[in-house]
Amino acid sequence: MTRLAIALNVFLAPMLAQKHGIAVVAWYACAFLVSAVIVLVSPWLATTGVELEETNGVESGKPE
Repeated sequence: MTRLAIALNVFLAPMLAQKHGIAVVAWYACAFLVSAVIVLVSPWLATTGVELEETNGVESGKPE
C-alpha cells in the first residue's frame, strides 16, 4: 500500500499543483498524513509480542 501511495503521489501532486494550486496540494498532503497515521495505529498491523522465530515455528508446524 505504501508503494502504491508513493506512486500516486508522484503523479497526483504535480497535477494538483498545476491545476488547482498549492493550497489543494497542502490539503492533499494533510489527508495523506492522516491516512498514514490511521494505518500506523491500526490494530491489524500490531505485533502480538511474539518473536519472529516463534512465529516461524508455528507456521512450519514445528513444536516450540
